Amino acid sequence: MSEADSQVGGALGARFGLSNLRVHVSRSLASGSLAVTELISDVPTAVPTASMAHDDAFLVGVQLSPSDHEMWFAGRPAPSPPFTPGETCFYDLRRDPTVFIRGPYHSLQFYVPRTAMNEAAEWDGAPAIEDLRYDLAAPLRDPAIRHLAAAVRPAFSTPGAASGVFLDHVLHALAAHVAHRYGHAADRHGRRPRPPGPVGLAGWQLNRAREMMAGRLDEKVSLRDMAQACGLSVSYFARAFRISTGLPPHRWLLHRRVERAKDLLCRTGLSLSEIALACGFADQSHFTRVFCQMAGTTPAMWRRDRGPALH
Repeated sequence: MSEADSQVGGALGARFGLSNLRVHVSRSLASGSLAVTELISDVPTAVPTASMAHDDAFLVGVQLSPSDHEMWFAGRPAPSPPFTPGETCFYDLRRDPTVFIRGPYHSLQFYVPRTAMNEAAEWDGAPAIEDLRYDLAAPLRDPAIRHLAAAVRPAFSTPGAASGVFLDHVLHALAAHVAHRYGHAADRHGRRPRPPGPVGLAGWQLNRAREMMAGRLDEKVSLRDMAQACGLSVSYFARAFRISTGLPPHRWLLHRRVERAKDLLCRTGLSLSEIALACGFADQSHFTRVFCQMAGTTPAMWRRDRGPALH
């Protein structure tokens, strides 16, 4: 069994619990193979898919139906916004991608080894490709990939509608496009770019975390609660939140509490101890210490200099 047969044929189907997959493998390259597989199911995956065998290749997934899912790379969760039909996502098989899909799904998965992209780069007179430029786990809209996927669908839905030679051309065109648009060569010192690292939270995840903290300043909001609301592990959520905001979650929350305290100092006649409790500080001493660190003065002096004359 060839590399492509293993990755996008029976083994890929087994990882999703599927059989009788539609697969086309092109072996027209000087080295390696290209392939495309259709993944379609009326039911969600029962559990996260099994690990993928390590391979110097990418799966270029094109969604044909909406997809609500969770993703992991090398066992670490990644922000996983829902996909809409026509969107594409890259899966680096060196990083052990796994996925859990919550509903029915339908996609085309193009198997593109780096050797294929390098052949395409050589034809174009470009340097060898070491990696691809893309955002980890993020969907992207690429009209060229979407149209190439549309060209494949009739061949899968109606056997005999397209010849194997035609499908080979589509696969070569996709590899050439990915190499040209997303390929990243080594720099002039021969250093390879690093694979994409951790990314920040998706927009909906960041909004949800902010809303949870801002809406409950006077309560204790745990990292676990926010991570679960975002579908992430605690450690990954904390790192991704810091990438997105520049602050770890607890510091962002303290800033929000201080901003709320400033508003109460200006607009109300509440005592400092009452404001401390209303903003979620342990006590007045804790409130004063944090306020001084962030505002450069005590709450009492800040109220005296900026607050109205309250009686």
